[in-house]
Amino acid sequence: MSMNARTSIGRIALAMLCFVPVLSAGATASASAVWGELEAGPYAPGFMAVEKYDYSRSFEAKRDYFGTPIPGERGRPVQICIWYPAVAEAAAPRMVYGEYAFVYPGDARLYGFLGRLQEREIGVLYYFFNNDLGAVIDLQSEEMAAVRDAPVADGRFPLILYGPHFNTNPTENLILCEYLASHGFVIASTHAYGPGALRSGEAGSDLEVLLADLGFVLASMHDFDFVDHDRIGIIGSGAGGIAALLFQMGNQYVDAV
Repeated sequence: MSMNARTSIGRIALAMLCFVPVLSAGATASASAVWGELEAGPYAPGFMAVEKYDYSRSFEAKRDYFGTPIPGERGRPVQICIWYPAVAEAAAPRMVYGEYAFVYPGDARLYGFLGRLQEREIGVLYYFFNNDLGAVIDLQSEEMAAVRDAPVADGRFPLILYGPHFNTNPTENLILCEYLASHGFVIASTHAYGPGALRSGEAGSDLEVLLADLGFVLASMHDFDFVDHDRIGIIGSGAGGIAALLFQMGNQYVDAV
């Protein structure tokens, strides 16, 4: 990652610090090497994933071309990726980037779906690294800062929704997500994909789907008692940035964008 990219992430993160709750005393979290000069907060960043189906929207067809019923779930699959302030455990292994490229699901029904999203992610990485296979392979073992399913720190923390750009996953800005979690935020996001396919374009319907996914994520976060639902913000990248603005305009739950 270039110094310019690291500096940009640092500026975005620091701009959000006015929204930080009073932080508890404790040892400063140890950051990943890829964080550059960003300074971790007093919490260790934790990460978890939750899989749900939005049965108000279909994703798979009910019947095939010949009219034969298609078995399996038809609701829209949504994997919610959550970063949160955690309790540091010295022996706990940190995640590597490959675990973000394929976020291991707790619901086995999503293996195939998430495997296809992983292929999409790897394709993006090949483009980014100019088809350098070695660089893509090396990145998969790059150690990050978060610990998967680490114990949640005591307290209730502000929630930040993250809107990803079209055809990207929630971890496109994972350094920012880990950084904010170390400073006392909960960040929740999901994959960006089309209304009935893995690819999303730039049509209005694709933006509507992204908005609906963010709404589903927000509603699902009410299941967690460590979230302070009186303090909610939203950020995004690319199309996710447009979605963030539109989402806040139509939702008075959201305090900052």
